[in-house]
Amino acid sequence: MHTILSFLSACLFLVSVVGCTAPMKGEFPVSEALDEKALLDSSTKLKDMSASSHLERGNKSLGRNDLSLAKLHFTLALTKDDSLIEAYLGLGESLMREKKYGAAKVVLEKALEKDETCVPAMTKMGILYRTQKEYGEALESLVWASEMAPEDPWVMTELAITYEMSGQGLEAEGYFKKVVELRPELSVGYNNLGFNYLLLEKYQDAISVMEIALMLAPKNRIAMNNLALAYALSGEPGKALQLFGVSVGKAAAYNNVGYLLMVQNHVQDAELALARALEANPLFYARANENLELLETMRRGERKLFD
Repeated sequence: MHTILSFLSACLFLVSVVGCTAPMKGEFPVSEALDEKALLDSSTKLKDMSASSHLERGNKSLGRNDLSLAKLHFTLALTKDDSLIEAYLGLGESLMREKKYGAAKVVLEKALEKDETCVPAMTKMGILYRTQKEYGEALESLVWASEMAPEDPWVMTELAITYEMSGQGLEAEGYFKKVVELRPELSVGYNNLGFNYLLLEKYQDAISVMEIALMLAPKNRIAMNNLALAYALSGEPGKALQLFGVSVGKAAAYNNVGYLLMVQNHVQDAELALARALEANPLFYARANENLELLETMRRGERKLFD
């Protein structure tokens, strides 16, 4: 199981926001942000812009992942109105994405000083701790946030992911289920629950919910990949190949399925799949040849799933 989980972790599709580094000098990284003035249109009068205008532009820049410009606007918004919680959240998020964890923590703590009941700030603090693998602190923050906002799908998802990453998959399962109940129209909820089932080796349960995820988002490659993994792990490599072929291409499909079969000790089937990966793309999938060499050390008779 450990090898399979290592493979799943390498492919994994539960994604959350991360970010930040050294502690920030002063309350905000003003000098760093002000260096980005050149990014603004020369006709813009920064001093004449209102705090709310800076906040709006900061959020738009963050949406484009233009972190330098986002930090500038959030910082200027706070210099004009330091009560804007949304500006603290935006600045903290920008710093997290830059992996400046210490600076992000300072900003989020400032937000919580302004409003100790701010669920988004506490949730982001939990994500920040989780990013640094401080799971105890992360769970403390996220459990608090979930108690304050028990019907918030975002909070429930982040708490579930944290339980999962800390090795508490069974605890995570309940929260992933709750997200599906809260937002049954969203593919991502079913996808996350299905992935949790994969980690718990509940393959048929994973297939059931991941099929719903793909039905809700037929072109979503993450949903395709996760469902393909579920098929492969449950002993249905044909279905896995079909989905992998659509999402990542023929060579990658055979390579992925071949590796999964190998770690499950289906040696002969793994050899066939990896050989087909090499046939499909001998240059790009040279790694498939390395996997074939590994098979020589685990040669044994196994049932043929491809016959």
